[in-house]
Amino acid sequence: LMSDLDSFERVGHFEYVPLLGGEAAIKKPYRMALSYIWSLLGEDFPIDGLPLAKVGRDALALLKQQFQRGLNCPPTSSAGRLFDAVSAIAGVRGEVSYEAQAAIELEMAAAGIRTSKPYPFEIVEQDGMRIIKLSGLIAAVVKDVRNGAPVSRISLKFHNTVAHIVREMCRSISKDTGIKTIALSGGVFQNRMLARLMFDLLEKDGFNVLSHRDVPCNDGCISLGQAVIANFTLSR
Repeated sequence: LMSDLDSFERVGHFEYVPLLGGEAAIKKPYRMALSYIWSLLGEDFPIDGLPLAKVGRDALALLKQQFQRGLNCPPTSSAGRLFDAVSAIAGVRGEVSYEAQAAIELEMAAAGIRTSKPYPFEIVEQDGMRIIKLSGLIAAVVKDVRNGAPVSRISLKFHNTVAHIVREMCRSISKDTGIKTIALSGGVFQNRMLARLMFDLLEKDGFNVLSHRDVPCNDGCISLGQAVIANFTLSR
């Protein structure tokens, strides 16, 4: 989002995929994994050799029917759902018992690993909107899993990838607008590894990076932001 206290404009996002089963996909990250694979790699893409194969043939058949018919499959571009999908593909967490469990455990899996190259990704512009294409990332994660790569390595490569995606998006937006101040906000920035990686990359590029200190970065700060905008609007 490009914004000030007067207005905002959405200038980029991850490409949309179906939220397979609606809220059920949040509690069962393997559904998001299947959604990303079927959407970006093809409905007939084989999942043999992946932890997703444990879901069961009958359950997979029903989910594929739901996916093909678009039943209770609203589109999502959520960063959290992408983390869930990678966590499930890598075999870290296919179902959760509390919010963000899959993403948290994926982050924890990278502990002790320092450097790793990012996975491939692409940013394209369509009708003035920057869209992050993820087929290369998902295909590379699948390949690493099948090749027996350590989960720790997959996790760090994925975190590096997200950090580089944000870096490239910020570079592109800054080039067009001259903006050099970046505010990192949203639930995904509870992830300390991601925040640290992004701070390093963005500050090296000369950006002024803002983060949360007195209020949380997730839903807890939304009402505060609304109050600030309302106060600014009424006081003009």
